[in-house]
Amino acid sequence: MCMAGDMDGPEFYSESWQKTKKVRKCGECNREIEIGERYFKAIGKWDGDFRTKIQCAHCNLIAGEWLMEHCHGFLFGQIQEDIAEHEHEGAYTSVAEKMEIVHIVTSMDRQWRTPTGRLMRLPKKAAV
Repeated sequence: MCMAGDMDGPEFYSESWQKTKKVRKCGECNREIEIGERYFKAIGKWDGDFRTKIQCAHCNLIAGEWLMEHCHGFLFGQIQEDIAEHEHEGAYTSVAEKMEIVHIVTSMDRQWRTPTGRLMRLPKKAAV
């Protein structure tokens, strides 16, 4: 649990929010980020290799922020696994926190889409 403590940070790192001009794939939930949608982009050098990491706004601002608050970090490409592990191991302190974790896990599994297929709204506090 809390995978962020298991790895060294990048040698260097730059991040930005961008608006996509072509369809991209989220490196967390594998959802296609549609043209015109905002996404999080991180460029850096990890373990001696240059890499670009892409996250949809939902994964970054909802799941990633949850891990930042509770684990003080996250690993790119491991958010879904880390959140699911928190749910599986019962790593929550209240019923409300359990419901929040279950909601995040379920939403990521559905690639942030409602049962009718619409993309879920971002919370107002997390809007980009």
